This record gives sequence, C-alpha cells and structure tokens, in this order.
Amino acid sequence: MGLFDKLKIPLHKETTAAQPQLEKAISGSALSNQIQSFAPRSIEPSAEQKLIDGLSKRMGNMENEVGKMSTTLESLKRGFQESGDRLTMISENVKMVVSLYEVVSKDFNPFLDNTPDEIKEITEELRKELMGLKALIDSALDDLRELYGTPDLKQIFKAIEQEDLNDQ
Repeated sequence: MGLFDKLKIPLHKETTAAQPQLEKAISGSALSNQIQSFAPRSIEPSAEQKLIDGLSKRMGNMENEVGKMSTTLESLKRGFQESGDRLTMISENVKMVVSLYEVVSKDFNPFLDNTPDEIKEITEELRKELMGLKALIDSALDDLRELYGTPDLKQIFKAIEQEDLNDQ
C-alpha cells in the first residue's frame, strides 16, 4: 500500500466515472515524479555510513575482548589468592617445624654456646696439655740440632727477615 492509494478511492459516486482519467493525469504529471521520489530505491552506503559500520564492528570486537580480559583477570585473581593461601600454609608449617625443633633441642642447641661447664673445663685442659707437648717437642728438636750440629732453620729465617726489614 502506497501513500497515495487513498487518493484513488472515490469520494463521491460521481467521481468514479472520472477516476480512470484522473489516474492518467496523475501518471503523466509532476506529481507522479514527486511520488516516485518518495518510493524506496536501493541506496548505496556513503563513506560516512561505511565508517560508522566499521567503527560499530570494531566496538563490538573490543567489547568481546574486554569480556575475555575480564574473565582472564578474574582467573588470575583466583590464582593469586590460591598462591597467597599456599604461602600462608607454608609459613604456618615452617613455624610448626621451628617450634618442634625448639622442643627437641631444648637440652642441647648447636647454634648457641650452651655447652656444659664440664666440657669447657675438659677442652681447656686438653688445650693446655697440647701446648705443653708442643713446647717439649720444640725443646727436643733444639737439643737434637745442638747435638748433631744441624742448623736451626727458624733462626736462619728470622735472621733473613730481619735483614730484609733493615734493607727497607
């Protein structure tokens, strides 16, 4: 149904006889051209319309990408939360192990100098005896050198060092 279909309907009975003549007059006149200008025809999209369509598609694609990024972000947040929970659990386990170590090593801790006094005394006595034995060995070596005429290397080294100091 067109816009001007209503014009063809006779308003009075007298005009029905004149209707074919009216249609011929309308079809050949300027009114016909105006009517045809309103008729739908194939319109090629303009450059602006193409740009708008391209931008619309691009915006749709960007909205899809934002949705994907949002999903990825949420999964990363969950992963970070799980990692944080695991680190908290590991921290608690380390605290438990340290507590257990403190209970087990309460009597003896190798990292602290809490050795009993008896052990300290024995160690000090052994150190003194060792120093005494070293002095005896040095004395015996000196006596052997004097008996057999072997030069004392310590004295020779000391003399050389003294000469070097004097030269400087």
